[in-house]
Amino acid sequence: MVPSMDTQATWKALGAAMREAATNADMTQDEVAAGVARIIGRDRPFDQALVSKWYRGISIPLPDQLIAFEQLIGAEPGSYTRHLGYLPATAVATLTVPDAIAADIQLTPQQKALLTGQWETEVEKTLARRRARALTDPAPRPPRPSGAAPRRGPR
Repeated sequence: MVPSMDTQATWKALGAAMREAATNADMTQDEVAAGVARIIGRDRPFDQALVSKWYRGISIPLPDQLIAFEQLIGAEPGSYTRHLGYLPATAVATLTVPDAIAADIQLTPQQKALLTGQWETEVEKTLARRRARALTDPAPRPPRPSGAAPRRGPR
C-alpha cells in the first residue's frame, strides 16, 4: 500500500521530529534502536536501518515502539504518538468524534468535512427523536412503598 500525500507528509514530519529529538539527546541510530528494543522488552536490538526509515519517513514505528521512543528520549507521553493518532495507555483523554475525524491522517480535508457534517446531522436527529419521545411518553410511575406486596399478573 502506498501512503497518500498527506500520510507521507505526516510520516516525514514525524521522522524529522524524531531525528531532531534523538540528535538533541545525543543518541545515534544504533542507540535508539537498542534503547527502544530494551524498553519494549525485546531480546535483540532493532536494526539501525529501521530507525533510519523512521527518520526519513519511509515507515513509521509501531505504537509500542513510538511510546518507547518517547520514554527513551524523556519526552512527555503522547508527544510523538498523538501525531499518528496513538495515545499512551496512561492517557486519559476524551476524544470526540469530530476530533477523531480531524486527527485521522488517512482522510482528505474534504472527507473530514463530509464525515463531520454527517456526524453532526445524525446527532441532531437523535436529539430530536429524544425530545419528541419525551413529549409523548407517559409520566413514570411513582415508586412503590417499601413493604408493599408484590404485584401479580399483567399490568
